[in-house]
Amino acid sequence: MFQGSAIGRVAVFVDGDNVPAPHAPAILTAAREWGEPHVLRTYGQAQNLTPWQEVPGFRFFCAGLTNSASAFRSACSEFIELDAASPPVVKTSNGVPAPAPAKTEPMPTGPAIGPFDRKIRETILAAPEKGMMEITRLSAELHKLHGVRIGSQPEKTWRGYLGKRPNLYLLDPKGPNACVRLRAEGWPAG
Repeated sequence: MFQGSAIGRVAVFVDGDNVPAPHAPAILTAAREWGEPHVLRTYGQAQNLTPWQEVPGFRFFCAGLTNSASAFRSACSEFIELDAASPPVVKTSNGVPAPAPAKTEPMPTGPAIGPFDRKIRETILAAPEKGMMEITRLSAELHKLHGVRIGSQPEKTWRGYLGKRPNLYLLDPKGPNACVRLRAEGWPAG
């Protein structure tokens, strides 16, 4: 189980074919350790999801063509009817046009990865938490392992340095136990 501070908004995806609905309270409790659940979705075959419809907050959005089975449609909180003649046209069961897909935000950019960043990454990955570390501990570890002090960098502070590289690091809000996390997608594979 996660043993850290909450990270913000959380999406919960449940395997509705294999996880019974009575597990919902435990799933939500676990999710809240990570942050506030904003998306609650259960996936599976429509006939297996009926008990999940009774769980507050969980909804079932289904999509199909005009000829989709009525049993499938009735298992859905909302059925989105797709027009087979022109796939981009989407109609909901109540005739209201489906909302446009949410825009995804581009990956933040920052300076290129340099030797100092590689030392930071190596130090964070060596920590017991694997992928995260308190910023104050990062400072001490980098000095101990590599003889490096943040004052030798133009930014002069850890928050300044790490914050300038949002493509590589995620920072907790300011505080005595604030952590830095590696942003996995910002680092080359391997």
